[in-house]
Amino acid sequence: MPPQDKDEVRELASFGSAVLPLLPGPSGDGTADALVVETFAQVGDETAIEPLARFTGDDDKRLRRALVSPCGRSAVVSR
Repeated sequence: MPPQDKDEVRELASFGSAVLPLLPGPSGDGTADALVVETFAQVGDETAIEPLARFTGDDDKRLRRALVSPCGRSAVVSR
């Protein structure tokens, strides 16, 4: 059930933390994994931190960008 596009990311994230256990772990597909990471980030719940950590070992640029992107947004918002 990984999201297939940004619209599905938003839709899944709208369910909040209830959707987190349903999201898959790393698949090795950088695009699919980045969409899963974006879903975790949009949920914005502390319970997303542990599952997000499973994605940190991959060198795929799309995935790394998805992992770092939420950090930059929160830093800007908190200023």
